[in-house]
Amino acid sequence: MFLWFFYSVMRVVVILAVTALAIFFMFQVGRVLTKIAILAIVFGYLPYVLIREVRARNTATQPE
Repeated sequence: MFLWFFYSVMRVVVILAVTALAIFFMFQVGRVLTKIAILAIVFGYLPYVLIREVRARNTATQPE
């Protein structure tokens, strides 16, 4: 009886610990992925906008 009770309690504790670790791991990975996504957007989109602006100014100041 005691062993069965101990086993059931330990099973619940292990499940909770694994769930907590999974949630913590997901948050950590999510933070890293968010930083990578922000950097990718900043370094990928801003140069595109700047190049477009420069090309628009060049075509405006120097008509073909």
